Amino acid sequence: MGRVIPRRCTQCGVHINPLRLSILPHTKQCVKCSRVKPVGCVPINSHKTGNTIQILPHDQAASMNKHCVRSGYGITRSLKGKTT
Repeated sequence: MGRVIPRRCTQCGVHINPLRLSILPHTKQCVKCSRVKPVGCVPINSHKTGNTIQILPHDQAASMNKHCVRSGYGITRSLKGKTT
């Protein structure tokens, strides 16, 4: 990657993070001022060999992923310390 030139946010004037500029070199706003909403994904298991993902708003995806985590089966359930 080439050298990232420091740039200030057009709305609040703070320096835009160099990592953000390396990924989005033409951005003019810092993360705080950006209007783009973060997204997440949820796996959709439709078949044992072919799965897809569903793109959702970040908070919904995080909530669904949290509730869909398997706690384990049989002996692995007790090894994880979960009793219910």
